[in-house]
Amino acid sequence: ENNRQILEISATTQNISTVVAGLGFVERMVLDGSGNMYFGDEGNITIDKYNLSTKTLSIIAGNGTLGNSGDGGPATSAQFEDPMSVVVDAAGNVYVANQPTYTIRKISAANQTISTYAGTGSDGYTGDGGSAILAEMGFLTDLLIDNNGYLYVGDNGNNAVRKIGGT
Repeated sequence: ENNRQILEISATTQNISTVVAGLGFVERMVLDGSGNMYFGDEGNITIDKYNLSTKTLSIIAGNGTLGNSGDGGPATSAQFEDPMSVVVDAAGNVYVANQPTYTIRKISAANQTISTYAGTGSDGYTGDGGSAILAEMGFLTDLLIDNNGYLYVGDNGNNAVRKIGGT
């Protein structure tokens, strides 16, 4: 199908225009400080970056095949199941809630490789106070990073907000 699009509505004129077309199913969008929009495209099983200034769209992760593999390799060769939520930290690293694998994947800004940042891949509610990679999580819906570098995870499967890392 891939006929979905991202629209812009002017706050002053209320005019509407198409920003990006030909997408699959877009999940939550986020902006970074450099004028880039990031989002998971569930229909194409990719993580996309749209530069608002140059109006260019690029795939930064995902090869279009369902799965949960590729750790240690190029992010564009990785597999995702459902890239539910995307967030970008101050260094430009991108984090993706990969539902239903109960994991958070990290795309490194330094070398564009992918790794599992949090979650064992098993549904559950364990790991508070320990390593995020050893934590079991439930249905992951939202991600947020604060000014101190803490990653907050909406774990709707456990009716909880989980907190990871920080400086």
